[in-house]
Amino acid sequence: MSYYEHPDKQGLFQAAQQGMKQATDVYTGMDPLSPEYGSQLSNLMQEVNEAIQQIQTAISYASDHQRMQLGQYLDILQSILTDVNKLN
Repeated sequence: MSYYEHPDKQGLFQAAQQGMKQATDVYTGMDPLSPEYGSQLSNLMQEVNEAIQQIQTAISYASDHQRMQLGQYLDILQSILTDVNKLN
């Protein structure tokens, strides 16, 4: 087996963590009263979708502990989406 057949498990997990951080940073910086709210919302949706993809990829290769943490990230992202949907 070559090196390329073994994904960098830690790298995948770290990418998922970074994606989660970016999505939550965008979410916490949003202002529903701002004239830029529409573009903020669009940016949030893009970040959330990217984070979900990164998390789903990382889950495939994660340890049990990492998988549990990644599952919590998915729950948080779902809560963000629910909150945003309530505002719109």
